[in-house]
Order: sequence, then C-alpha cells, then structure tokens
Amino acid sequence: MWRWGGVIVRTVVSVAILSGSVGVFFALGSGRAPRASTPTAAPKPMVEVAAVQRHERGIDFEVDGVVIPFREVEVPAEVAGRIAVRSESCRIGHTVKRDELLVKIDPQDYDLEVRRLDEQKKQAEAERFELNVEIEAQKRQIELAREDLTIKKREVGRYKRIESPGVYSQAELDESLLKELQSRDALQTEIDQLELLEARRERLDSACELAARQLEKARLDLSRTEIRSPIGGVITQEPIEQGCYVQRGGIVAVIQDTSCMEIRCSLQMKEMHWLWQSPEEGEADRTEHPYRFPATPVTVVYDMESARFQWEGVLQYYDGGKVDERTRMVPCRVRVGEPSRVQVESPTSTTLNPPALMAGLFVTVEVHSRPKVPLLRLPEAAVQPGGTVWTVEEGRLHELPVRVAYATPENAIAYGDGKGLAAGDLVVVSPLAVPTENAPVSILGEE
Repeated sequence: MWRWGGVIVRTVVSVAILSGSVGVFFALGSGRAPRASTPTAAPKPMVEVAAVQRHERGIDFEVDGVVIPFREVEVPAEVAGRIAVRSESCRIGHTVKRDELLVKIDPQDYDLEVRRLDEQKKQAEAERFELNVEIEAQKRQIELAREDLTIKKREVGRYKRIESPGVYSQAELDESLLKELQSRDALQTEIDQLELLEARRERLDSACELAARQLEKARLDLSRTEIRSPIGGVITQEPIEQGCYVQRGGIVAVIQDTSCMEIRCSLQMKEMHWLWQSPEEGEADRTEHPYRFPATPVTVVYDMESARFQWEGVLQYYDGGKVDERTRMVPCRVRVGEPSRVQVESPTSTTLNPPALMAGLFVTVEVHSRPKVPLLRLPEAAVQPGGTVWTVEEGRLHELPVRVAYATPENAIAYGDGKGLAAGDLVVVSPLAVPTENAPVSILGEE
C-alpha cells in the first residue's frame, strides 16, 4: 500500500505541473503583438577637412653624418739630418699657418756641398774659357796654313807655265811639289786639331751644365733643411723631437686642414632621386658627367644640451660613386667651406663661444632639395594606410590614391601628378568609423 501511494502522488504532481505550463502558454499567446516602430533616417557623420595646398619650397629631409677632415697632410723630411731647431708651434693641437717653419735640419753638410759644387762650376767655366781661347788661336793657325798652301801652289804653277824645259831642273820642280804637299798636310793637321778642340768644348759645356745642375740640387737640398707647413691647420701628430736624426722621407708632423671640413653621410635612393631632379645652373650637360649631381645646399646641425649649432654646407658629390652593399644606400660627401662660421641658438642668455666644426662629431644634415616636380602639401593625418586619402566633394566621400614623397608629424608632401589629388581638394583629417565610397557626410563648421 505504501508503495502504490508514492506512485500515485508523483503522478498527480507531474500532471499538475504539465497543466500549469499549458495554461501559461495559452495565456501568453493570447496577448497582442507589439506595434512595429517607424524607421528614422540616420544623421550624416560630421568630418573635419583641410584644403590641399601647392608646395613650392621643395623637400627638406634629414640624414645623419659624421665630420671628417677635408684633407690631412703628412709633412716628410726631404733630406736626412739631425733636427737642429723645432718650432714651438709644431706640437699636437697647435695651429700653424701656411709656410710657417716647423723644424730645421742641421744645414752644415749641405752648405759645404753647395760651396764645393760652386767652386767646381767655376773651374769648369774657367776651363771652357781657356778652351775657347785655344780654339780661336787654332782658327788663326788654320788661316796661316791656308795662306802658306796658296803660296806653294803659285810657285808650282809658275814652274808649270814655263814652256822651255831647260830653264829649271826636275829637282827644283820636285822640291816645289814637295813643299806644296807639306803645306797641305800642315793645313789638314791644323783642321784636325780644331775639330778635337771643338769636341773638347762640347764635353766642357756638358761638364759646366752638369756642375750647374748639381749646384742647383745642392742649393735645393740646403733650402729643404727648413721644413715648413704646406697648409694651414692643426697639428695632429708630431713624431719627431729636437736632436733626433731623421731619414729622408721620415714624417715630422701631420697637419689637418681646418680651412674646410667634410661630412660623410648616406642617402636613400628616393632621396637621391630628388637630387637628380634638382635644377642645375651653369653646369655642363649631365650626360657628360654621370657621376655628378647638382650642388644642393644643406644645414649641418649639432645639438649640445640647450644649445644648437648650425653650419652652412653643400652636398655635391658621391663618396666613391657606388651603392653600399649592406645598407643599399648611396654614400655622399657634404663640404663645409667655413667650419668656423657657426650660428648658435640657445634659449639661455649666456653668451657662448661658437666652436669650429671638428672632425669626429656626429651631426644631423638637413638637405634642402628642390626637385623639378609638382608637389602638394596636406596634413599627415589625412593619409590613410595603403596610401589613400578621403576627399569630400559635394557632400560625399571619395577615395583617392596619393603618393607621399616625404612626411613629418604635421604634414605630408605628395607628388602632384595631375591624375588624382590636386591642389584645392578637401581631405578628411578626422577619424572615420566605416568610410564607404560616395557616403554622405557633413563638414564640421558648415551650417
């Protein structure tokens, strides 16, 4: 009985729950459906726009560079000897002027050589003078021998003109012929002697010329005992001391030219493309000089704490005329013609002593390129990923491609090829949630 009672109770409860569920279903289903709401037009999104402008100032970009000497000259000793005098300016870090005395080698040996060769030259010239006197005397002897020969010929001629053979004997004729022959032989001997003297004079002329050249070389060596600075600049090495012996070719000092400095930097290929397109005035046809590009003005900047130092320079030639294999950039050189002419910008009132541009400084080079291509300037915020911009025309959005040449945090410089974006177009600079082509928009600030 207890078992059947539990089954009955569970069955009654199940039926009661099922009946209640069905009642609730019919009660909910009998209610009225809610009335559908009328759709309202979505408001047009507000956008902020800016006008595209023509850019006439070219493209200014920055590259990093390191300052290097324009030239560094090793000053050698051209003659050997002991260092007798060394200038106080010939010290590391000291500034020297062009043609200033650096060191002086003991000149005694070279002075004696000059005197010896001077005397040797005088002797050679005296011998040549004596020979000239002998030559003149020999010429007079030849003239006398010719006159004697002429007399002997006349005497022989007189014998031959006599028709009667009994007037003179054959012995007398033979004697006259013999004298003529002897006179002819004497003349030839004098002529041969003159030729020997002339040959001797050529040898003495060569000896005099050689003595003169040796004397000139000795005087040049004597002058080279004073070693002077070939350029103006700063001494960077002085490996020789006073009293030391220096061989010919030994380095006595190394001078860095301070009249001009250079900066080694590297440019990307697109930056070089801007330089290649720059106007070139007063230059030959570039096809004749393929490894040259137009001189481009630059500003060299060095920032130090609260001060900013600037120098004017020119970017005008390659550093080797090749592309770096590792970075794929083009090495170039910047020349600063006046390293001591510097502009200082400092927010403090302290007066700064402007330094000269020094080798080894890491600087920033601001290149002012002027390519001959139309350029446009627009806010950098208007450029979308993928190289496009959204423009507003007659209240609707339009997407246009844009080729950006150079960008800064504020502006983007784009190429104005005339096919897409143009000066005067309105570009969207505010964020767009889901922009679509030809979507209606409202411009912020317009009624």
